Amino acid sequence: MNAKVIHMTEQQIWKHTPEKVVRAQQGDTAAYEELYHENVGRVYALCLRMTRNQSQAEDLTQEAFIRAWQKLNSFKGESQFSTWLHRLTMNVVLTCLLYTSDAADD
Repeated sequence: MNAKVIHMTEQQIWKHTPEKVVRAQQGDTAAYEELYHENVGRVYALCLRMTRNQSQAEDLTQEAFIRAWQKLNSFKGESQFSTWLHRLTMNVVLTCLLYTSDAADD
């Protein structure tokens, strides 16, 4: 099977990046708040699925959005914002679980 590779220029990528993401990257906290409200349910559900603990899922949801704000400029628009946020959230949860597991082993 031949996969067709599509190369997009940086300008084409940014053309398809939601305006809210670009505004948030420029420091617009209201735009980031909108992104938060659009995605918090999915982020929390992922955290809860991975931890099976409501309290920990709530904490990790908050941590994921803090980390997303800190790393927002690393979002390059090569994927959907929700995909980027999903991966970031998984990394936050996995890091927490790893450190929790290491602490339990000591």
